[in-house]
Amino acid sequence: MKINVDMDVTPEEMRRLFGLPDLTPLHDEMIDRMKEQLSENMDPAKLVENYMQGSFSSMEAFQRTMSNFIKSGNKDD
Repeated sequence: MKINVDMDVTPEEMRRLFGLPDLTPLHDEMIDRMKEQLSENMDPAKLVENYMQGSFSSMEAFQRTMSNFIKSGNKDD
């Protein structure tokens, strides 16, 4: 026997149905604190610079890995 139940509820209604706590105030407070810390401590240019450095280093690591993989495959010939 197969039974399907379709429920049309909002996320808030589903949260209450399962008895889960409302974490909206906590979430809002954490977001506000993160925004404050970013605005106080982070220069936009520095943020972009850090992001770009991570991107390039991971791309170089990927290229090295692929190069080593290709080289190891040629040794079996």
